[in-house]
Amino acid sequence: MMIRLALTAVLTALAAGTCAAQPPGTPNNPFGAHLIIDNLDERGRNQLSWARHLVGRHGYIKTFFFNIDRNMKGAPQGWRDFVRECYRLELIPVVRLGGVMKDGSWQKPYRDPDGSYRTMAEVFKKVVADLPRSDVYPLYVEIWNEPNLDIEWSGKANLAEYAQFFVEVSDAIRSLGDRRIKILNGAFALSPEATEACIKAHPRFIDAFDVWGSHPYPQNHPPEYNNIDGTARHPEATLDGFLLETRILEKYGRKDVKVMILETGYPLGNGVYEAEGFPPIDEYNRADYMMRAFRDLYPRFPQLIAVFPFLFSDPGWTAFNWVPVDSGTDEKGLPTRPTPMYEAVRALAKPTDTTGAISGTIRDSRHQTRLAGVRVTCVETGAVTQTDPMGNFFFPMLKPGRYTLQVEAEGFAPATTGYDVRMGQNTVADASLEPLQPGAVTGTVVDGMTGQPLAGVTVTLSPGGARAETDSGGAFRLQDLPSITYTAAARREGFTSHELEGLRVPPGGESVVQMKIAPERAPAGENLVGNAGFERVGDDSRRPWLPLRWEPLEGGAVEVTASESRSGLRSLMISPAGGTSGYRQITHYSTAQPGKRYRAGVWIRTKGLQAKQDEGAWMSLAFTNNAGVFLEEFPMTARVKGDSGWQFFQVEGVAPQGSQRVSLNLRASGNAGAAFFDDVFLCVVD
Repeated sequence: MMIRLALTAVLTALAAGTCAAQPPGTPNNPFGAHLIIDNLDERGRNQLSWARHLVGRHGYIKTFFFNIDRNMKGAPQGWRDFVRECYRLELIPVVRLGGVMKDGSWQKPYRDPDGSYRTMAEVFKKVVADLPRSDVYPLYVEIWNEPNLDIEWSGKANLAEYAQFFVEVSDAIRSLGDRRIKILNGAFALSPEATEACIKAHPRFIDAFDVWGSHPYPQNHPPEYNNIDGTARHPEATLDGFLLETRILEKYGRKDVKVMILETGYPLGNGVYEAEGFPPIDEYNRADYMMRAFRDLYPRFPQLIAVFPFLFSDPGWTAFNWVPVDSGTDEKGLPTRPTPMYEAVRALAKPTDTTGAISGTIRDSRHQTRLAGVRVTCVETGAVTQTDPMGNFFFPMLKPGRYTLQVEAEGFAPATTGYDVRMGQNTVADASLEPLQPGAVTGTVVDGMTGQPLAGVTVTLSPGGARAETDSGGAFRLQDLPSITYTAAARREGFTSHELEGLRVPPGGESVVQMKIAPERAPAGENLVGNAGFERVGDDSRRPWLPLRWEPLEGGAVEVTASESRSGLRSLMISPAGGTSGYRQITHYSTAQPGKRYRAGVWIRTKGLQAKQDEGAWMSLAFTNNAGVFLEEFPMTARVKGDSGWQFFQVEGVAPQGSQRVSLNLRASGNAGAAFFDDVFLCVVD
């Protein structure tokens, strides 16, 4: 759903170069955007315009100024222009100051021969002194970034060194005597242990910051999986993981500290906690999660000043981007290609708005399934919208008052409810519809290797748990079903399973499906590969080629296809066309077990794959460091080429010392034709 909001009259004044002072008592607006922009070229101006529309008046902008070394004399003009433009747009700047990148690592700051950081502290002081200040807004300055990671400190983290550096830089900046400057620590890759280590290393560390910066990444956990409600099994993988660090600060006497979440967010394909039942991140659930985080979760923390989801729009971080880097800018200053996440958060009322907003989620009353495509009408304004794929709808920029919403969907009883809207607030208008006109699901299950129908396959629908077993012709029927969206799972002992998502039952009608399973070759036990059959893609309408949980390994034509599959509906197709192309799935950070034996397997088939003797289609198992660099690789000895049916291959390897991640790699090389990969697995050999 595309929601278009016009800028308020404030920007008309801004275009003339004026900047009204923030009125006394104006509420804090915690909405932030995380840019990596250090000047006002066309890209910089476009991104500031997009961000202003997203975060609203008195919202926050974070950016990164780097290449600071001991020879720097002050802030470059581009940095000064950027900060000044933030003020002009009534945005509050947060700047991260960093060092120099060399040989793949950020170099730790220069240390004086006497062991102090006096020289670098003076450099940072000069840079900050050169940055513009405002009598309306503070200037927030973050010193360094994630110093508990080796890559951020010349290849070997040293928290005692960072604590000393931070205290000396903080002292130097504070000596300017400007209370408009607020200092933040270099936020850790979330770590209460690192927080405590810095306090123990330098007792003044705990008082050297004005605001605590934190990087709580939730992985693929939704907002309701959190610490404040005690619902998190993994408290570090939550949107409010900063509480783990502030508890350490309280332990050492720093209470009621103000906090900025300087990084957080949901990269496409993240499925770290899929085993807990949380789906991998796609365009739509991350839009829902971030919208509900800003609307429902973050306002519960009075200590939280601002939140900066990572990252706004950058070619190096495409899985995170709120706006694709190839987006244009329309006549209103909006991006021409916003993500659903950008649109959903932009539709929310900001605390500094003079208007309010209504948003909500529509579900069916029987199973509480989110309903897409539901028509929602605001009676007083005449505005009509539809729920998005997560069942959410939005009515932005409503004057304070009473509004009536009418909700209608085919196959459901309509509902009408009234809601109050207040200035700068988001009214939540969730609704459940009573299902009418039940429908049915019918279909067949076949063997993906032979194409023959399979008897004795159990087909189960979720939600609801409706179940049937295929007859001798492989057929099944499930009926008396509400008209909602289901996942159908076909399972039989000794075979792969097929989970068909997004199955919509028409009111009073039938959904007819064909499902495909095949003999299983993976060992019993946990498969460390997510989306092993390539059934899930990032966004069917925008990027149907992108398999969730997988990432490019080498260039070339790689896509998910429905033209071939061994089980399920899809497989991964690689068309090398004169080179080597590949995709891989790599485990999360620090998950490899050195000394353990791993086994990987895959099914491969080829069509017209023209390849030399040492070319073709193959798989490898590799052990890497946390940066994903191969330490040792175990490839298949065979190469599949020409025209071949589905064949099974596996490799084994022992993780060497120093291994931190495991990478399963699928490749094809040759001059023409294609290779197909399906039913991948990776496991630890018992």
